[in-house]
Amino acid sequence: MARVLLFAAPFAALFGVPIAIMAITGEFATAESVVRRQATREVLFGQAYANRAQVYKFRAAAARRPRVMTLGSSRVMQFRASMFTTPAFLNAGGAVRSSADLGTFLDALEPTELRVLLVGLDPWWFNEDRVERPAAPVYSADDNALNVVQHHWRDVYSDIRSGKITLDRARRHGWRNSVGLTALMYGNGFRPDGSYQYDLAQPAMTRSDAERIQAARDQVAAGQGLFTWGDRVSPDTVRDVAALIANARRRGIHVVPFLPPFAPSVWRDMTASGHYRYMGAAVTRLGQACADFGVEIHDLSDPATLGFGDDEFLDGYHGSERVYAALLARLAERDRAVGDVADAVTLHRRVSKGGRFTLQP
Repeated sequence: MARVLLFAAPFAALFGVPIAIMAITGEFATAESVVRRQATREVLFGQAYANRAQVYKFRAAAARRPRVMTLGSSRVMQFRASMFTTPAFLNAGGAVRSSADLGTFLDALEPTELRVLLVGLDPWWFNEDRVERPAAPVYSADDNALNVVQHHWRDVYSDIRSGKITLDRARRHGWRNSVGLTALMYGNGFRPDGSYQYDLAQPAMTRSDAERIQAARDQVAAGQGLFTWGDRVSPDTVRDVAALIANARRRGIHVVPFLPPFAPSVWRDMTASGHYRYMGAAVTRLGQACADFGVEIHDLSDPATLGFGDDEFLDGYHGSERVYAALLARLAERDRAVGDVADAVTLHRRVSKGGRFTLQP
């Protein structure tokens, strides 16, 4: 036993600190356990090293059985339960990475009480010159603790040295109501309704409007990343959306597809460049596909339709809570089913009284 302990001592010394920090802060917490905790109290969920966001959103949808849900990438994470007149709401933003994932997510859900599904469509999904179809997510899989330690134990030491992990940060955001290092250290993470909370006091959010948005403008100018130039529409992605609507219709779910807005300066750069012709063609193709099911496609890419400037965008393509409240009000005016679960007049009033980026309670 002494020899075993002597042999294990260096490994314990090396891995002990990362394991202890990960365990104490909630990096090992499973998606299912977080959903259970959030069902009884306000807990913020934001892990730094584990990759459980997609599984978490699926487990939340399966457990809470919402009547109204938003589905899409991180660009729909600013919808909040308080924007709706029904408490049975869930934000499933971040559960999908491509148009193909939309159907995978809905197929994985058991029959539920879901009646209205707001679907955010990212235009780059439809760019034939960029389309990436990553492996379909396995919503039943969860990142295990051994995998997290194996891939990230060095990151813990690095983050301690750089000051990203400190006791002062932990005390500021509170141990009791935070799960995961991102939530504990920065106050960033998923609320119980699935919406994402940003710590507006952190440096990334206190930079000037131009600084927050410049990275997206650089990508537009170079035709890189999400903003790859293109002229052709991917037919597969259009079929993905049509299949989702058909599937939802069989289940008695009303789908409201929309394209979220860009920051004004980014949108001006995109339209002036002439390199994004696939976007207009995609909206036309989507409109035709949706019309076959009596569904309207809502193109809100142009922020002028909502009346906000760069100062209300978290970056080049993520609007604030106020932007999404105004977007929801616009959808409520256009779509009767949305109007039944969101009061447009109340939303407009709350937007006018809200603080920067956020709505007032």
